[in-house]
Amino acid sequence: PSAASAASSSLSADPSSGGFSPARASPPLPAPSAPPAPSAAAAPPPHSSHAPPPSNPSRPSRSSSHGARLLVEANKLSPANVMALSPPALALHLTHIAASAPSFFVYLLATLLGLLVRFVIIPSSRASNLFKRFAGPVAVLVRCSYFAKQIERRIKKLRRWPHLFVGSRLKWSNHPHRRAFFNLFYNSVCIALLDVVLGVIVGAFLLFYTRESIAAIQRFCSSWNHHMIVQQIEWIMGWPAGLKLNHELDVFLGHLFLFYNEYWQYALLSSIYPWRVLLLRMVALSGIFGLTMMLSIFGDIVTVGTLHAHYFYLGSARLYMHQLQALDTLWKLFRGKKWNVLRHRVDSCDFDIDQQLIGTLLFTVLFFLFPTVAIYYLYFTILRAQVLLGHLAVSLALQLLNHFPLFSLVLYFWRPSLFTGGALFRWESLSPSGASPARASAPSSNRPLSGGVKAAASGRGTTYLSLETTVAPITVIFVHYTKKASVLAETYTFGKILRLLLWGSPLS
Repeated sequence: PSAASAASSSLSADPSSGGFSPARASPPLPAPSAPPAPSAAAAPPPHSSHAPPPSNPSRPSRSSSHGARLLVEANKLSPANVMALSPPALALHLTHIAASAPSFFVYLLATLLGLLVRFVIIPSSRASNLFKRFAGPVAVLVRCSYFAKQIERRIKKLRRWPHLFVGSRLKWSNHPHRRAFFNLFYNSVCIALLDVVLGVIVGAFLLFYTRESIAAIQRFCSSWNHHMIVQQIEWIMGWPAGLKLNHELDVFLGHLFLFYNEYWQYALLSSIYPWRVLLLRMVALSGIFGLTMMLSIFGDIVTVGTLHAHYFYLGSARLYMHQLQALDTLWKLFRGKKWNVLRHRVDSCDFDIDQQLIGTLLFTVLFFLFPTVAIYYLYFTILRAQVLLGHLAVSLALQLLNHFPLFSLVLYFWRPSLFTGGALFRWESLSPSGASPARASAPSSNRPLSGGVKAAASGRGTTYLSLETTVAPITVIFVHYTKKASVLAETYTFGKILRLLLWGSPLS
């Protein structure tokens, strides 16, 4: 056999049989050499029917070329291309780490991650063409559902774990990439374990107090629906805060919203109420996958339960926006102007007397009906803002449980030297007699470099500079959160939100 096939067979060996030698790295792949010519005695006769087919010694087999590619990829590993490793090469690195593990914990992690790569990541990468067919529906589901989004986030995290673990076991111990891989991997593992522990605790509480939890949820939902929707709509149907609205339009909109609210409550309760105990137990049992799964299911339940309020807001916002646009167009007609669609400007226009008369009548009618529509739009906007605050609380809890730097905080207080914030020069002077260097006094310990150079030039002794690292502030751990907060603050400014509310654009 050629050297390439020998290398591939050694790479594909079982870890228990010593596929990788822990004492030395894998040797570079030599060029395949031609095998020696067979002797004449061993050559089969030309007329023999059992003669083997002639082989091409200069062309290696497919398995040997695949093993050679994996060996070359394994030998070229560096901190910069760890995340670009293919799944087979990643499995080989995990096998090597398990074979040369310094402790049982590292061996167990490498073995489990190797099984994850071999039985989950590699088959899923082979079936990527099948997943691409459902990319569109899956993207819509992920955008609309907390649960689907959390599953996608978990899958991405599991696919990153082997890469991060391999990067944390690189031979460059002080390389910043290895420290980053080490921090990211163990922080992700700690957050996942904490998530599972909290999920089990909350799930056990819900299973133990199932009846009480169902009664509390029912009281809250009925109270919120009665006080926040029914009573407020009935209050608007009168004279809210002394405002005299159009009675016919007010009664029509009020009865319309009350009818659909009662219909939605009946449809929702008739479909969910018989299964309330089973549904709560399923939510509680999902805690074995983490508290984030329970929060995701809870967020989807809140979305479904408040779907009628969302459509009430959309309907009132659309009615408000179209009426506002009609008033703007009729106001231009009343002044003898119109909007030029091609040039995107307001031009003068000569209208007939009939057009101006009909436009003035429509403007008057819409103008006096506008306060009634605006009151309903304002109320359902406030109701939608309350629901969005609940979704914001669920999203913040999911973000904290998925990305909180717990391991980084523990590591910062345990070994702060790993968080380098910069370099600092300190100077130590040595007397001409060769005495041991004495550190300068505390007030002058941070003298600049120029002072040491002047002291050496004046002949007052030799100055030695010592380079020391400074510990970064604790705020560097939360730098990603500050960047995200700044982006959100720039996106959702008060002026933008006020402009959306005034023009009736939907809030999301």
